[in-house]
Amino acid sequence: MSWTEPGTLISESTESKSKAGLDRFGYTLFSVREEIAQIESGKLILTIIS
Repeated sequence: MSWTEPGTLISESTESKSKAGLDRFGYTLFSVREEIAQIESGKLILTIIS
């Protein structure tokens, strides 16, 4: 993965990755974005324990 352009993420799949594996990766990215949106809107409170 790389961040060659501001605000973007480039992931180059390889022939060794299955369609199901790539789908899981995509769904994970969507889930992360949804969680970020919930934090931004105040619907989800993030607690960091150090």
